Amino acid sequence: MMDDPSISPEGEVPGQPRVLGTAQAGSPLDLRARELLARLSRDPQMDESVRNRAQAALAGRATLRDVAQTPAFAARMEEAGRLLRAALADMDDEQREAVRTAFLYGPGDRSDTTGSGDDRAR
Repeated sequence: MMDDPSISPEGEVPGQPRVLGTAQAGSPLDLRARELLARLSRDPQMDESVRNRAQAALAGRATLRDVAQTPAFAARMEEAGRLLRAALADMDDEQREAVRTAFLYGPGDRSDTTGSGDDRAR
């Protein structure tokens, strides 16, 4: 059985505000969200409103949801979606399946890239 990534194995970190309302501070999901927020807060190509909101989330004055709801972040995600759709349209079926598999399981997590024959429990 897979452990719940929103629960901290050692218990929630006392005094550390949550950056995701549904994940305990110190949980694997929280740690990943903090890593992403830190990257956003330092990205010179990211709009200042997004960087500031990410810094506020890391300081406990906002959440990842607040960052995602900034107009500049939404615009970047819409553009990324358009680019992804265009790239996927140019791929053959095997390439699209490799992308899907990497998205679902992470890069390097599979010995084959077709998505077939996975008998691991998830």
